[in-house]
Amino acid sequence: MKEVDVKNQVIEKYIIENSVLTFKTQEITESYFKRLEYFLLGFYSNTKKDDNYENKIISNVSQKILKSLKALEWKYKFVSDLKGLSISPSSSGFPHFSEILELKMQNSKSESVLSDLPTLDQLTNRFVSEMLDGENSFYVKNLYSERKLNELVSKSEEILIDFEVFTPIVESGLHKIAWVYYDTTINLPVVYLMEYENDNHYENLFELKDIAKRTFKNVCNSNLTMYNVAKEIDDNLEDIAPKKITRITIGPFFMKDITKNNEMIQNILDIDDEIDGNILSWTKEIIFSYDEDVENGFFKSKRTQKFYIDKTSEELSKGGMSELKRFNIVTYDMYQKYNSKNINSLLNYSENIIIK
Repeated sequence: MKEVDVKNQVIEKYIIENSVLTFKTQEITESYFKRLEYFLLGFYSNTKKDDNYENKIISNVSQKILKSLKALEWKYKFVSDLKGLSISPSSSGFPHFSEILELKMQNSKSESVLSDLPTLDQLTNRFVSEMLDGENSFYVKNLYSERKLNELVSKSEEILIDFEVFTPIVESGLHKIAWVYYDTTINLPVVYLMEYENDNHYENLFELKDIAKRTFKNVCNSNLTMYNVAKEIDDNLEDIAPKKITRITIGPFFMKDITKNNEMIQNILDIDDEIDGNILSWTKEIIFSYDEDVENGFFKSKRTQKFYIDKTSEELSKGGMSELKRFNIVTYDMYQKYNSKNINSLLNYSENIIIK
């Protein structure tokens, strides 16, 4: 899509205002959900290859994202008086964070709404009856979609609407914990995973989860470098020693003629006009401790981690990272066209996942 320089530009199927794209037709809204869900299912399938803690967490998060999308899909399925689904075209291609906040607000009143609505079976029978009588069933369709929306958001533990810390585990001798949130600065879901040593001041890992929650929430900002994230945790949680922290950003989702894409991505999307081009990317930003300083105190020792930053790379140095890995999911057709055109753009990425 060409760069938009005006604050308000009306286009046939959507409107762009203040860097937010809002779909205006049911057709393009349904197409968007279908495409993003398809690529997220490919992302989810990729996490099932290995049964480790990281993949279990990412698998869980991807299911939460899919159910959040399904809730939004029901929200906009039949109701005609809503403004339309909003996404962030310049930085993410995912739903704008305001959509996630509205799901959270809906969650707070979903039980009350559900108690006032007919059941799905009742609505189905009413819909069939009206269809047989030749009546307009649009009102029943609205009630049905409202019911489905509220049933989904009422199960807050199954969708991504808020900051969440996962239950810590011990795996291969290492303590591990993860947390997830929807980053409002980049309009994307972000997952943190931490490997750490426990100095045995916590009798159980659930106690750590409660104590650490405030610190983890404070570092939920993609504008923070990984070094700043690691230092914040190391300084505030004295009884653990963070050895490795990974920040996984799911997205952006690039769409031909909808999202604002950089030159590399646009070259791939423009390979063939017949291909409905989409690419789902994600990144892993990693920082690890290579050593530590130990200050012996009267009652206990204070351990301060020394985090490794790769200063041979300008990007890693600027981001305060030890490693950076990038991934793409592309369709088989697009990958075939990409190879035939000898475009080496994708070679800048760590790995490319091909889906049919």
